[in-house]
Amino acid sequence: MEWNGNLASGAPDAEFGKLVVEIPKKHGDGAARFYEKGLVLEKKRLPYSGIKDVLLVAATPGPQFTLKQAARDMGVLWIYPKKGATIGLREINYQFDNTIMEKIKQGLGF
Repeated sequence: MEWNGNLASGAPDAEFGKLVVEIPKKHGDGAARFYEKGLVLEKKRLPYSGIKDVLLVAATPGPQFTLKQAARDMGVLWIYPKKGATIGLREINYQFDNTIMEKIKQGLGF
């Protein structure tokens, strides 16, 4: 993963190398961790060579008055692996920042 910003502070992963970016969950423990060579999300481990595509649906700023508006305006970073189920980092679960998500997408080469 190419990354021009500051590296996250955290322990390196034996398989994937140095921690590059960490996206913490909004509630509870856990985070999406992007390392030099792979992604760790809860119990899922995915090397970047196993990613087919990445799509960013940017979050729309502003007030949401209904659940329908909140769902429509929610940001999601979709990660499509070559094998297995699609992974979605949703704004409702993770501390979502459009700029950082765009940098992650570009850093992965998509």
